[in-house]
Amino acid sequence: MKAFACEKVVCPDGIWIISEGRYRDLDLRLILEGAEVVTVKEYRISDLAYYMLGPKPIEVKKRLVGCEVHAIEPFSNRFKAKIKKVLPRFMHGMFKETPMEPQILMSPRENTCSALDSKELEKHLERIESQLRPYNSVIKQVNGLDLTRVKDIVGICEDFGKNRSQLLIKGCLEDKVAYIAEGITLDVGVTLDRAYVANGLFEMGAYDFDGYDNQKSYRLVTFMHRGETKAFVLDDDNRMKFEVQELDTIQYIQLLENCLRINPKMKEAMDQCMEGKAMAAKILFNHHMEIGYSTSRIPEIYRQAFETYDIGLSEMDAVMHSLNTKQFGIAFSYIPKTGDEQDKVFTTISVMHDFQALDSIKAELPELYSEISKMTSVSDAGTYYLLDAIRGVQ
Repeated sequence: MKAFACEKVVCPDGIWIISEGRYRDLDLRLILEGAEVVTVKEYRISDLAYYMLGPKPIEVKKRLVGCEVHAIEPFSNRFKAKIKKVLPRFMHGMFKETPMEPQILMSPRENTCSALDSKELEKHLERIESQLRPYNSVIKQVNGLDLTRVKDIVGICEDFGKNRSQLLIKGCLEDKVAYIAEGITLDVGVTLDRAYVANGLFEMGAYDFDGYDNQKSYRLVTFMHRGETKAFVLDDDNRMKFEVQELDTIQYIQLLENCLRINPKMKEAMDQCMEGKAMAAKILFNHHMEIGYSTSRIPEIYRQAFETYDIGLSEMDAVMHSLNTKQFGIAFSYIPKTGDEQDKVFTTISVMHDFQALDSIKAELPELYSEISKMTSVSDAGTYYLLDAIRGVQ
């Protein structure tokens, strides 16, 4: 793979996501039926961006904390369902089915404490936990199930942030009982369809940050084909790696690039993952940030500007109104591996603000408008600047 000298990206000694786009002619006949030589917009994307856009399944580790036991529907429910198929809709209320709620079996929540200074003591406690596992209440309960009454067993997992999700277990009911009994309270591999989960959320736990090579890059091309925007990732020999189905994800990685340029805290958090000091968890892009700013809660960059330009109260109100529109949030969650912060989930949030939202104050406050314009970062996703930076821990 050829090295790429990227613009406005910290290379060769730092992380980058996507370059600026350039127009060029490209023969697409080998990768898209009915295509020809067309003008495309081409970007270089890093290995990290390739992971985020990629369609391949990934595996992440989550802790198995319990399961749902779904019972077979009683005969009365099945009978009522058949009756309703032949009756008019207005009569369906006469044959209400009994609600079927799954039985929830949860392992007692483990005591969570800070990392111990003594590795020997930590290993000793791990041995005790291992010896106590056979007495876990979930193991006893699943082994005692009457499987003739069970339709399915679904695992319940928790990630580092204590967010729960379902785990579909393969095999027959006996296999599922064995899986729960053997895996309860342990980390298990959970397969996801790809890194992009949905609604702006990316699972980052499967990316090899230790192996990140900022000189490794791929080509991303976008173009119009039969009235539709298409996007493909290619290698340097014009061979297709994959098609990008969700075009929003391209905007997300462009905004992440913007964020890394203008928010040192976000870059520092990712650098910790690159250096093996932390483990990445998730990145969430939020179009609907609703942080309410007012004259009593002014972002630091505007507090300084108000003092510099001696802005009146009514003008401040106008500025605050513009700040509460067109916010965009990028949240990166990670877990430090060492020190007092070990095993805690930290989240760095960048509150990005669309510079266009300040058009309403441009005429009355040209100096302020000009000052903020110097802080912006421009890409095809828009012109944004860092309005606020927040760091939280759980």
